[in-house]
Amino acid sequence: MKHVVTGVGEDGKSFLESVSIYDDPTTGPTTISLFENSAVPLLARPVSGDLLEIAPEPGTVTWRIFAFHPGRATPFHHTDSIDISTVVDGTVEFAVDTESIALEAGDVVVVNGAGHSWNTELGCRLLVGMVGGSRPSEV
Repeated sequence: MKHVVTGVGEDGKSFLESVSIYDDPTTGPTTISLFENSAVPLLARPVSGDLLEIAPEPGTVTWRIFAFHPGRATPFHHTDSIDISTVVDGTVEFAVDTESIALEAGDVVVVNGAGHSWNTELGCRLLVGMVGGSRPSEV
């Protein structure tokens, strides 16, 4: 399983802050912390990508399934939220300003309000939890 976390640099460009791979076989219950937060997230404003206004209100949460048909690509965008996305099935290429990474079923991406896009040749489904955040100009 890949665990990818994005960031937004001082220049406003989005990047992959970390990529962890967990592939050890487990013989019992295992817990891996993917995301924790105790307040309304304060998000940096990325310089690229259009604002996609699907984020919940600050401090609230939505849980959705996004189904992408084969050959589907999203425009480069960002949301006013932290998105925790798990690839349920299929494969997808996840891109930020500086790079991209191939994902498959079981992989998780935490998007911290960064500019990003999704592109799938074969189709995929994502299970996405969104935590509404605020930008510095809104606080």
